[in-house]
Amino acid sequence: MVQGVQLNNIFTNNFYVTGLNESSCYDFYIQSNCIGNTSDWHGPFNACTVNINENIRNENKIYPNPNNGRFVVESQYQIHKIEISNITGKIIYSEVDINKKIENIDLSMEQKGVYFVKVFLANKSIKTNSLILN
Repeated sequence: MVQGVQLNNIFTNNFYVTGLNESSCYDFYIQSNCIGNTSDWHGPFNACTVNINENIRNENKIYPNPNNGRFVVESQYQIHKIEISNITGKIIYSEVDINKKIENIDLSMEQKGVYFVKVFLANKSIKTNSLILN
């Protein structure tokens, strides 16, 4: 169990955590601290690790990323549902019964920032990816 790991001076929208066990799930929380102004904790967000073969089989694609609000979600499996939430966890987009492998999405009216795209696949798996609107 990894607990209380503080990541300092992260100015990009991506960071990597190493040393996690394969085929395990982790909850994480996010807090922003900018020159002494600290936000509330947000989460939990969860992420699951896979072994490399499983990762290759189940890869979702979101492109382009970063983008201006218009992007594509693609999977090798039928997409049943897509939920997109902002950094506070509020769902800002939800589409059900998609039943396609490719879905075009337009969030151009949303604020710039980091979002989380949760894709529910027909094979019952759920994949979450980060998305950057700029």
